[in-house]
Amino acid sequence: AITVVFSWISVVIFIKVGNKQGLKWKSAYFTAIVNKPVKWYDKNNPAELGSTIDLDCDAIEHSLGEKLLFVISAVVFFTASWVLAIIINLQLTLIAMAAVPLQLGAAIMVQRASVKAAKENQEKYKVAGGIAEESLEGVKTVASCNAQEARAKAYQKELEPLKKLTTSMGFILGLGWSVFFFVLFVLSGVLFYFGSIFIDDRQENWTNGEVVEAKDIVILFFATALSSFTLGTAIPCLQYIESGRAAAYRVSQTISNTKKYDGNRIAEQVQGKVSFEDVQFAYPSNKEIPILKGVTFNVESGTSVAIVGET
Repeated sequence: AITVVFSWISVVIFIKVGNKQGLKWKSAYFTAIVNKPVKWYDKNNPAELGSTIDLDCDAIEHSLGEKLLFVISAVVFFTASWVLAIIINLQLTLIAMAAVPLQLGAAIMVQRASVKAAKENQEKYKVAGGIAEESLEGVKTVASCNAQEARAKAYQKELEPLKKLTTSMGFILGLGWSVFFFVLFVLSGVLFYFGSIFIDDRQENWTNGEVVEAKDIVILFFATALSSFTLGTAIPCLQYIESGRAAAYRVSQTISNTKKYDGNRIAEQVQGKVSFEDVQFAYPSNKEIPILKGVTFNVESGTSVAIVGET
């Protein structure tokens, strides 16, 4: 009962911490985006920013919440189980340790696949979300131009590469899990095999100098097997943590490269004229296409001038 209560308290605490951190990141991210100069929006589609904020901040929230708790618990349990195994029987523990590199190798395989998939998934979903948001906001225009099919195909085109990525990721995850549990089951058989030999030969336990008993083998089996199983259940949480790390890097880059403004300054009275002299201009996203080519004109006080492009 005590374990259940403390487990519940720890999960609640980490979830609350994750939620608060997610809200703080989301607020700072939004503030940084709205303070970006206009030219920044030429390279970043405004329609994608809403989904970008949600995806990145949700990833950060999950990585700082219960997923982090599960990984910490698994590492502590794994370490404590192997310490207990050494105390129970050193010989069998040394035999069991031969399987640790293989299990860690499988975990690293899954972790690396998760990192790559998380990064590419977020990029594709961000672009696809921007297309969906832009289409829904201008749904009347889309309908009037009979462009529903074209927008649907554009959305599907961005999600199409995810099919291959998800398939390859599933293969790597399946391979990693199969190696992990194969090693676990082989380890179980090897422990009982050598344990029976130690009991039959009345081998001395290196830890306490006593004869190896059947209870030592059972305790050692559960200590090593459960430690491996706990570590295996924590592997999927690494995907969330890696996604959160990647998202936190992108968000922090956006925040740190943003100039903070104290607010708009409103002048009480302004009089004068505006002069353009040989103005050259091109959008940062298409610098090779000039928009203004040596424009020169004056705007007198109290007059209005409109600059109209081809569209």
